[in-house]
Amino acid sequence: MITINCSKGFSIIVIVAQKEKKRKKTMKTLTQQLQILSQKRLQISNYKITNQWLVGFIEAEGSFISRRALRAPLHLSQHTADWTLMRAIASFLGDGKLRKRSRRDRGSEAILTIHDKDTLKDKIIPMCLGNLKSVKNRS
Repeated sequence: MITINCSKGFSIIVIVAQKEKKRKKTMKTLTQQLQILSQKRLQISNYKITNQWLVGFIEAEGSFISRRALRAPLHLSQHTADWTLMRAIASFLGDGKLRKRSRRDRGSEAILTIHDKDTLKDKIIPMCLGNLKSVKNRS
């Protein structure tokens, strides 16, 4: 405990030890919570993917890139920290090739690509038809 005398006769008692103990306890609790969240993030079963969620994700993070006539695979990308999420999406769709790519800023990203015509034609396109709100809807 430290006592500081103020100019008007008041003294302020600072209880340094208690504050430090409380700060350490708070840090320990936060660290434990982060570890729990991190462990949950690594389990595919913790991702509850629905058609509506996936349409929004495709709209925000996806692109259809046509390099050859009648071929437009779907590409989804996220930071590699979300590798498990990308695996969960591939599992939900029952298809997809997942790979890691380095970026110019020295970061890396997880890229999920869906090439299979049947998956695109029978699952993704019907799911997206009429539900996309952005420019991708007009492509």
